[in-house]
Amino acid sequence: MEPQPGTPESPSPQEVAWSTLVLVCRDCFERADGPACGGGAGTVKARIKEALRDLKPRVRTLETSCHDCCPEGAFSVVIVRPGAAPEGFALTSPEQADAVVRSVRNHRPAPLP
Repeated sequence: MEPQPGTPESPSPQEVAWSTLVLVCRDCFERADGPACGGGAGTVKARIKEALRDLKPRVRTLETSCHDCCPEGAFSVVIVRPGAAPEGFALTSPEQADAVVRSVRNHRPAPLP
């Protein structure tokens, strides 16, 4: 017997209004060998989020814990797109977040149905 959707055995599917994730590691800023720039993950996240606000489907920008690819003297940002391998960046300043924004804009997934 198949479990019914919405039961503990089979949660109901849920639609989301975004298609791309940008993950900013907050742990990098706390490492002894992390970036020497100020601002932190919140500053980088806000900069990327504001620059991509106009895109549809939306891009979700999140602060996360460690990405397990700790770049020395830098911080990690990873773009996750449907049907593509994650794309990582080792940034040394919040200003370099513009490279992440360009990559997201240049590689947009097909619109959601």
